[in-house]
Amino acid sequence: MIDLLEKRRKAITWMAGIALFIVIFFSKAPDRGSPLYEAVEMTGYFLVTLAILGRTWCILYLGGHKNTALVQDGPFSVCRNPSYIFSFIGLVGVLIGTHYLVLLVIALFYWAYYFFVIRSEEERSSRLFKEEFTNYSSRVHRFLPDPRKYWSRDVIEINSYLVLREIIRSGFFMWVLLLFKILEYLKTIGVDGKTLIPALWNMPF
Repeated sequence: MIDLLEKRRKAITWMAGIALFIVIFFSKAPDRGSPLYEAVEMTGYFLVTLAILGRTWCILYLGGHKNTALVQDGPFSVCRNPSYIFSFIGLVGVLIGTHYLVLLVIALFYWAYYFFVIRSEEERSSRLFKEEFTNYSSRVHRFLPDPRKYWSRDVIEINSYLVLREIIRSGFFMWVLLLFKILEYLKTIGVDGKTLIPALWNMPF
């Protein structure tokens, strides 16, 4: 079952994203005029930017080595799954950047789902790298980062294609956030007394 979740993670992620888009498309966000929501929006953009930079940082070290070598330095010296941590940060950034704070519950489902995906990946790493992974996992926590353990090689080999692909993929967080901003603007435009995009329900917060 866990292996199936890992294999289907991209399809499940896309389906969840489409469902989220539909919910936001036909809903009305809470009042955006308060200073609180302005601060929340800026925090969302900050988290999305952090996620893009973080995932790019990870691919600099991981690119081309997954399942062939156990990368233990750079961001992987701080915690074992930094890419997923930064993805989670990006998701939270998108959700709060759109002011739909009630949708933060989605982040909890993301965490629960990817917990099993990560566990499956680590079981595979344990089979591939055996004692090396055992020693690594005993030093570095699965999720909680410890900056005191950071170290890095002086020189790393970079796969430029994978880095560019990751920048494009990670940039999707920002594109989604900007798309939702455009949607909210279109909801304020009316023609003959009717808005271009009807709001079928209101979000509580």
